[in-house]
Amino acid sequence: MGNIRWVDALRVQKGEVIAFVGAGGKTTTMLALARELEAMKWRVLVTTTTKMWMHQLQNFHTLAANTPPEQISAALDQHGVVSLYGAVDGEKAVGIEPDALEFIYHAVKPDALLIEADGARGLPLKFPREGEPAIPSFATLVVPIASMQVIGQPLDEDYVMNATSLSFSDQTPLNTSTTVYSVRKWLLGGSGKNVPAKTRLVPILNGTPVELLGEVRQIARHAVVHFSRSRTKCREVVIGSSVPGDIAEVYSHVMGIVLAAGLSTRMGQPKVLMEWRNGETILDHVLSQIKGRGGVFWSWVITGATDQAVRDVVYSKSTRAHAKYNPDYATGEMLSSLKVGLRAMPENIGAALIVLGDQPSIKHDVVQKVLQKYAETLAPIVAPSYQMKRGHPILIDRSLWGEILALPDDGAARDVINAHANEIAYVNVDDDSILRDVDTPEAYQDERRRAGLI
Repeated sequence: MGNIRWVDALRVQKGEVIAFVGAGGKTTTMLALARELEAMKWRVLVTTTTKMWMHQLQNFHTLAANTPPEQISAALDQHGVVSLYGAVDGEKAVGIEPDALEFIYHAVKPDALLIEADGARGLPLKFPREGEPAIPSFATLVVPIASMQVIGQPLDEDYVMNATSLSFSDQTPLNTSTTVYSVRKWLLGGSGKNVPAKTRLVPILNGTPVELLGEVRQIARHAVVHFSRSRTKCREVVIGSSVPGDIAEVYSHVMGIVLAAGLSTRMGQPKVLMEWRNGETILDHVLSQIKGRGGVFWSWVITGATDQAVRDVVYSKSTRAHAKYNPDYATGEMLSSLKVGLRAMPENIGAALIVLGDQPSIKHDVVQKVLQKYAETLAPIVAPSYQMKRGHPILIDRSLWGEILALPDDGAARDVINAHANEIAYVNVDDDSILRDVDTPEAYQDERRRAGLI
């Protein structure tokens, strides 16, 4: 735990305007991100549209919002990170009105603007009221936060801001224990409130005790799928560890790309359509192994030489898959099919799991381990390994898709993978199933024999 940076978990790009809302760690998270960006030599403004303790803003060079923009810009050049406040009320900094803040942003042009845009009286959970939170309309990223320390505590105003609304929403009586289901209700029903159109959303389930990690993982996995069905631009849900400011895991929406477009020249018949067991094709079996608990929720199956027959398999059962035709299947080999799959990916997909359609030896537990390793590391490439040999399926983060799509027609995905060899996270497995596929009749019979089918 603690190895993932906030800048990577939130996929922060230059020019971002990031609004932190909710409860249970907004300030800690915002300041941790500011320190990371400072180390990267970015010019960063930190502020609030509500109220913050003045000593928190004073972690960095501090200026009043009415400071001339050219002076703020000069301070950014000198200090890297500058905190802004509207006024001072005792020990608290009073926030800046969103319109004034937008003017400062455009005048100063920082690399990032970090805004605490919600108040929660220091409580671990806040269920927003009507009209809350007041997110600046020019925000590019909203980060709703809730602390998992609330689980097991009374569902009342001492622990949950606006507890009555959450109680009504999840049908949990007031003053009974706040549950994982209550947090799930906040995540799916409250965390995305008032987010401006086209603004990204990355919720954080903060302060997660080790004993609750399994249940919180399930919430996060469900949420990325839930948001993918809505207009909300959410690719990730972050799980914060019990150590303040640390990240335990990041759950991105991962979609499969099953390569099933080949000519099957050496086999003499379409490999993916050959029987595996009890009338089930090899493709049926592969799809069954990559979905389900801890697997991918949806997949593209890339078709080619036997387009209609493969489509019939894909749509004949509840496979959670869609077929996509590769018109260059005869000349482009695997790279052309991979490009078709990547180009078809929705905007809210964070990574692709590359699966061989002719690999009946694929195991669901290997798929689970690859996806879990990605959640724990956010490595741009995650691959299984047997005795120092890389196999399939391979996960490729969205950050590398552009490099693959830019490869020439005679290139190969391994060109990109090898170029990032030092960034690969490996999952060590105890047999060579990740290395095998069925290219020939002999390999097909051997694989069925290994599986006890003949």
